[in-house]
Amino acid sequence: MSEGEYLEGLIRGDRHGFNMLYRKYSRLLYLFSLKLVKDEQTAIDVVQDAFLRVWESRETLRNEGTFSAYLMKIAHNNILNGIRKNLNHEKYKHYQINHVQLQDDSTENQIVYRDLFKTTRLVIEQLPEKRKIIFKLSRDQGLSNIEIASKLNLSVRTVECQINKALLFLKEKLLQEEIGISSSQNQSKHYR
Repeated sequence: MSEGEYLEGLIRGDRHGFNMLYRKYSRLLYLFSLKLVKDEQTAIDVVQDAFLRVWESRETLRNEGTFSAYLMKIAHNNILNGIRKNLNHEKYKHYQINHVQLQDDSTENQIVYRDLFKTTRLVIEQLPEKRKIIFKLSRDQGLSNIEIASKLNLSVRTVECQINKALLFLKEKLLQEEIGISSSQNQSKHYR
């Protein structure tokens, strides 16, 4: 029988035609796959998947062109899909690892943020009364310097100057707090 006759048999669901095509092309397909994937078991899987697909889609096959080219195309596509799947799996694993780390960091960051916010609020309360009012109107209520000047009957330049002084004071105090925290942490590590 010819390849065309085996293929016609396969299309009709003839297992003999399928088996003959398998015997004829499985070794060739295996070597083709092995060359691409460089792993014997994966190459065997590619061959099995390709022939399974041929069997499952036998009713839509056409007896046109070469069957070997059709098989090679199936195998090639299966290999590419496998590579994409592995790449996506690796990307997903990488995402999960980073996402979990971000969640862990996020909890720690929230604690640090709360502490910093609390410390900042305490430092703001140490500002002279007028400076504190100007600073809170600017930062808490989001008023512009012009709006603050108008509301408090001050010049815009005075508002700018008071906000700058408040920021310098905050920076200085927060740096002192940071140094105090860092040195106390270093001392506690030293005694452990």
